[in-house]
Amino acid sequence: MSSIRRQLERRIRKNESEIQRLVSEKEELLCKVRTLDDEIRTAEASIAAYRDALGLVPITSTESSGATEFRSGSIPARAYDALKASGAPLHVTELILAMGGEVSRSSRTTISGSLSNYVRKGEIFTRPAGNTFGLLEWEAADRGVVAGDQNEEDEEDEVHIH
Repeated sequence: MSSIRRQLERRIRKNESEIQRLVSEKEELLCKVRTLDDEIRTAEASIAAYRDALGLVPITSTESSGATEFRSGSIPARAYDALKASGAPLHVTELILAMGGEVSRSSRTTISGSLSNYVRKGEIFTRPAGNTFGLLEWEAADRGVVAGDQNEEDEEDEVHIH
């Protein structure tokens, strides 16, 4: 009987050791899965930003008419509408809320990535401060007002000279 008991105890220890090894291996795999999930989310956010960047299709030269058409419902289109409605540059968090979105790391990354594409190219959007986006047309309008004011002063000077 003691021989059978020793064999059973040995098998129990062997199985317990195997269970510990498997639990350890499972924990390592779960950690790897979490890391891969994070990488997938980051890649998906990048893909979304790239797809939204492709959503801009100029109707005509932006220099001549200022007209630009976005793919309906795209991030740049919604951001443009939200900025136009606000009338002033918005921090990315405020912009997401103005667009009716939920603020998260992923949404901030997606919006910032998408709009930054335009900022780098000097098209449509500007970044007047960190993580803050505005519209390029506002800067052009500000320069036009300043130039217009200077022209009026020059005309007044001309009237006084004659």
